[in-house]
Amino acid sequence: IGFGFGAVFGMLAFYAYSRFSIKKVFRATEYMVMLLGASMVQIGITGLLASQFHFELSSLASFGMKFLPGDETLFGHLLQSFTGIDKEFSLPRLVIMLTYLAGVYIIFGKRKEQVHEK
Repeated sequence: IGFGFGAVFGMLAFYAYSRFSIKKVFRATEYMVMLLGASMVQIGITGLLASQFHFELSSLASFGMKFLPGDETLFGHLLQSFTGIDKEFSLPRLVIMLTYLAGVYIIFGKRKEQVHEK
């Protein structure tokens, strides 16, 4: 059964890579990894401020996303882990994520330009 699933998955992957541009696949993967990194940094800073300094970032300029699932549900946990968005998402948390993304772009974006110039 495992060999069959592996063969089917391999054929589907081969079909997908032969039909889609590898450059687009890597670009989408790059954006997903950057979003995951921004999410992890934001969750880490939010947790650090909450546990060490008793300062809740969600109390400042909250977006009020009470319709999202809770962190204790599978989908809510995945949403928070991969995108950093949860019920208590707020403007300072968004700014942390955007700052991380800007920093990554500045550090690694300029390297790409320098490599292409040579």
